[in-house]
Amino acid sequence: MTPTLVRHLGGRFLAIATGTVLLLAALVLILDLLDTAEDILAMHKGAGGFAYYIVMRLPSIVPEVLPLGVLLAALFMFASLMRHSELIAMRAAGISIAQMLIAILPAVTLIALVHYGLSDTLRPNAERRLAQWWNENEERAAEKPVWLKVDDTIVEVGRVREGGRRLENVKIYRRDANDAVSFVTVADRASYDNRRWALQDATLADWRRGEISTPRPADGDWQTRLRPRDVVAAMTPDANISAGTAYEALVGKRLAIAAPSVYATALQRAFSQPASDFVMLLLAAPLAFANWRSGSGGRVFLLSLGAGLLFILTDGVVATLGRSGLLHPVPAAWGPTVLFALLALAALHRLQGTGRARKVS
Repeated sequence: MTPTLVRHLGGRFLAIATGTVLLLAALVLILDLLDTAEDILAMHKGAGGFAYYIVMRLPSIVPEVLPLGVLLAALFMFASLMRHSELIAMRAAGISIAQMLIAILPAVTLIALVHYGLSDTLRPNAERRLAQWWNENEERAAEKPVWLKVDDTIVEVGRVREGGRRLENVKIYRRDANDAVSFVTVADRASYDNRRWALQDATLADWRRGEISTPRPADGDWQTRLRPRDVVAAMTPDANISAGTAYEALVGKRLAIAAPSVYATALQRAFSQPASDFVMLLLAAPLAFANWRSGSGGRVFLLSLGAGLLFILTDGVVATLGRSGLLHPVPAAWGPTVLFALLALAALHRLQGTGRARKVS
């Protein structure tokens, strides 16, 4: 395998993949804007509001469409190579399909690294920033209070300000050993300064059985492990969790606002998701063996596309089982990736053997 082959196939694949991913991302973004345009206009931020929303949404959209973009790019490239007889010429020159795939690997590796960077770094930060930005919308924020579980306490926050450092309309439900609410604190505001929370305009009511529930002033320090970053994270419960955040939550360095299975699965998927890009390349590779003159090319194209879509569906369903605790995090994150990779390799091995048999006959 020569550097020329790597530059030719790898560069061509990278260009097609970039265009395909950007097109898919644009389509998803347009559909998303159709749903959110009214809310953005209600914030009276003009074109700048739309621009900010687009910039903050792209780090979430691009990783979602990347695997499908890789699959389509590989299919388009193999179809183009066959249509222009380049694939036949390369195979006649002694270049096998395996060598072609290896030549494309550097480009796919670059895409996988971008995938990891977007998913593990840019995406979580962008989703948190977007959640805070949405919170400035009075109507939207009022519809979605933030709920948190901190040890034996349930906290409800009506409004989040200043990156989680100032909370409004706070309700604190303290539970006893039987998980029954024993005390309820209601505060107009809670401010975080010098690593301490302070409640303002707060009252405390005793909800224990046999006690008279007479609210009394409760201004002052609020003893809790809650931190501003935890509040911001709770604003986006469905947001992507980075590997670092998942690890810190599992070892107790960060307040866990979700079940351990959510963080354990997120830690594994931080690495399994970029690996799916390689699986998509393998699923598209059978198209290189198709006989376009006999009309099998279109059929193989659709079969490869269907296999890729089935992989995306299976991966999502199994990941949900992992987050819910019904499946161990390792098979939940890596099971579909390994399974479809093995199936693709088995199909390629069979096609390679069939091709050799045809040459002998």
